[in-house]
Amino acid sequence: MMSMKAILVSGTAIAAVAFAIPAQSDGLPGAQIAQSGPTAKQKELERLETERKRKEAEARKAAAAAKAKAARKTVKRTPKVRRADARGLPPGNTFRDCSTCPEMVVIPPGSYMMGSNPGQDGAAKDEGPPRNVSIPKKFAVSRNEITFDDWDACVKVRRCNHRPADEGWGRSSRPVINVTWRDALQYAEWLSQSTGVRYRLLSEAEWEYVARAGQSGSRNWQGEGNACQYASVYDKVGESANTFKWKAHSCSDGFPQSAPVGNFLANGFGLYDMLGNVWEWTADCWNPSYAGAPANGAARNGGDCSQRVVRGGSWGDKPQDVRFSDRFPVQARIRTSNIGFRVAREIR
Repeated sequence: MMSMKAILVSGTAIAAVAFAIPAQSDGLPGAQIAQSGPTAKQKELERLETERKRKEAEARKAAAAAKAKAARKTVKRTPKVRRADARGLPPGNTFRDCSTCPEMVVIPPGSYMMGSNPGQDGAAKDEGPPRNVSIPKKFAVSRNEITFDDWDACVKVRRCNHRPADEGWGRSSRPVINVTWRDALQYAEWLSQSTGVRYRLLSEAEWEYVARAGQSGSRNWQGEGNACQYASVYDKVGESANTFKWKAHSCSDGFPQSAPVGNFLANGFGLYDMLGNVWEWTADCWNPSYAGAPANGAARNGGDCSQRVVRGGSWGDKPQDVRFSDRFPVQARIRTSNIGFRVAREIR
């Protein structure tokens, strides 16, 4: 008689094996064939199963390799650009190194008195002692705070990992917010790699130098009522839209939070929004005074480097905090709606 068996291995039907057991074959008793037959069949099935697993493993490996190759093809490479030659440009001139690069202003070398004496127009102890700082050579600074448009160009080519929220205020030409200190570094590194020239954050001393632009006072303006000509500050409009408990500027700039960059008067170097709009990350580690700080405008890389210095005040700060010399320590990992940044570019 004929007997049919379906053999299942690991839940998969491998084969349907039919075999007949005659009474005698080649002089061997049928009982002996019945005992030896299944053993041989099982070995064959095991061989087939091993071969199946090997082929499946090879197929998975090939599929993974194909997927990785396809992913590499879809990554958008940062295009090489022909950068601007800024070496011969006099101070005050502007340029861009590429179509998606920020507009830069050439800043002259010079010296100034950094900081304030405690109590001077609300100055704190950490703003001193006042000291003379010399910026030895010209460099360039972004005319505006880095905008959402600027930042999103970096995200588009996958060189900036984080896509920050705009809090519903709008993106485009508003200053980018909700970025950490390291996020800001990542953006500057992208510019450096794509243009071949070094972009970076400003040092704290460079920041105050370009913010003052030759002025020795506390702000671009005299009197709180004139603040709204130069900056997006906490004013009458902000007071009506927010619930802050501190004093507002006695003017209205038209924006309850951040404003599109370049919307107010520029300073003496042609830079916009150095005060107000958003605080700006600088390169420096936090130190509670200027004691021991370099006199050549270099960033301080010692101190509490888990905190970095922000400058300039913002749309939500009281008048006392919107001054050239005001400084504040912020955890480098923090993302918040009132901190952004601008960049410097070396000229060699």
